[in-house]
Amino acid sequence: MAEFRAALSSYREQMTSLALRYGFQKTPRKRSRAGRHSLVAFDYLALYQVRQWSAEHIANELDTDPEEFTLRAEAVMEQIHWAADAIDLRLRPPSKPGRPRKESS
Repeated sequence: MAEFRAALSSYREQMTSLALRYGFQKTPRKRSRAGRHSLVAFDYLALYQVRQWSAEHIANELDTDPEEFTLRAEAVMEQIHWAADAIDLRLRPPSKPGRPRKESS
């Protein structure tokens, strides 16, 4: 396992060096609060873009301990915008509120 980790580390260093040489820039690190994972913004972004969940839906689904911390839809949307900007992604338009229409056959 140690040999694999060493090879992986060497490969990552080579790819980073190559990317920087071709003009790519490192993505800025997101500072985490209270030990929360710093990549959570990208989880929110994926749920928003791919699953087409609203920020409110994300906040309601992922607010696991409302007594400790209340996750607000506004905070989720800020994180989504930060993550999209970090990877230069254009966000999808917001969904219309209400139930989705049934497709007619």
